[in-house]
Amino acid sequence: MPDSSNRIDKSKKLQRYSFSTEVCIYLLYNSFEMFNRLTKAIALGNGIIAPTVN
Repeated sequence: MPDSSNRIDKSKKLQRYSFSTEVCIYLLYNSFEMFNRLTKAIALGNGIIAPTVN
């Protein structure tokens, strides 16, 4: 009995770990996308502003 319960506990921990990893990857990906959009917007802004400044 203790062996089987231990195995169940391990699988639960593994499930929780994989879920948190997925969340981390999701958040990282989202922040990367936001960063990309921000840099594109800044580049676009600079492209529009630069000719008027020069």
